[in-house]
Amino acid sequence: QALHERERQREMSRLAALQPIIQVTGSLFAETRTEPLIDLILNAVVTHLHCPHAGFYQRDAEGFLQLLAARGHPLPGELSALDGGPLSRADLWSVSLQINIDGPDHTDLHPLLIQYEMSSVICVPVSRGAENRSVLLAARSKDQPIFSEADLEMFTILSRQAATALDNARLYTELRGTIHQLEESQLKLIQAEKMAALGRLTASIAHEVNNPLQAVRNCLHLVNRDELPLEKRMAYLATANSEVERLIVTMRQMLDFSRPSTGDRTSTDLNALIETVLFLIDKQLQKQNIQIKKRFAQNLPNVIVARNQIQQVFLNIILNAMEVMPDGGKIEIQSRQNGNHVEVSFADSGPGIPEEHHSRIFEPFMSTKNQGTGLGLSVSYNITEAHGGKLELVASSGRKRKRGACFRVTLPLPEAL
Repeated sequence: QALHERERQREMSRLAALQPIIQVTGSLFAETRTEPLIDLILNAVVTHLHCPHAGFYQRDAEGFLQLLAARGHPLPGELSALDGGPLSRADLWSVSLQINIDGPDHTDLHPLLIQYEMSSVICVPVSRGAENRSVLLAARSKDQPIFSEADLEMFTILSRQAATALDNARLYTELRGTIHQLEESQLKLIQAEKMAALGRLTASIAHEVNNPLQAVRNCLHLVNRDELPLEKRMAYLATANSEVERLIVTMRQMLDFSRPSTGDRTSTDLNALIETVLFLIDKQLQKQNIQIKKRFAQNLPNVIVARNQIQQVFLNIILNAMEVMPDGGKIEIQSRQNGNHVEVSFADSGPGIPEEHHSRIFEPFMSTKNQGTGLGLSVSYNITEAHGGKLELVASSGRKRKRGACFRVTLPLPEAL
């Protein structure tokens, strides 16, 4: 009975000694950045093993252990060049190594402890895979007692938890990098599709630039006539100035649209954004004899969006509608608030989309046209999804003939985010 009680007390003492490590583990796993994590590990070592010296070493490209972070004055990393050094032994043998100044083991390393005025050293390999071999070291000064078996056990457990936490941090960093690359690729895809949309607007752009220039040229020619009255001269100059201002507005709209999107989101009036898109394609709409019917909700609340990206979504939808109505037609654009969302629908009077394509209409490279990238609707769908909204092909309503296609863009209001 007494023996059993002593065993129980010893086990309780052991668990009590390990309790701080259990608490530390939570903070280690919560940190996802490698450098701050190593700092947390070293702080835990000096705090819970009551030692002034601690070091974290990692092998470099040449195979030497380099001291990445330290507390106090641990053994220098250059010692890893010694095949029989404590760092090399712990790393190459993959074992926990304890060296005591008066111990029977590793007596060949006692001079090293004397040189660095240490009474006891523990080196533990931190297993992080073949490419990330590391060693954790703890050392006590010559005037401190040597490490006990309980200290070695605590240090070994801590090193295992540290290895897991470091692997988690590495994986998190890799994941974050992958996400960043995907975001960059998405922005590049958006920009490429935007340039394709501008290419589809070439004729309209040329018309918008050429008309004001011709008007300015004519006005400047007329004002050079000597017999022209001053009032007429001033009127021609005013007309020329007006046309230049119109040209400036047109080019500003084009440049704003073509500029790569940063993804920055601002409070945006969707009705005004639609008007901007219609301004860009006004001449092309006239040329194709396409009528625009606007049914905009009054006092439509603003949404928080990347203005440039949502403008691209609207333009893609309208251009698609225009391409299926080469001989004229009508596009009805409606905006409204629906609960904590804003909806904008675009219904055209074209031939519609075959039912067999409905389920795949937003897939990349899916197109019912002979020309184009097949990415317009896919990119638009992804942009809308990234804003917490949705782009969908819906059944047309409110028209006598069940023809054409109707796309609806739904975006959340700020309170729904």
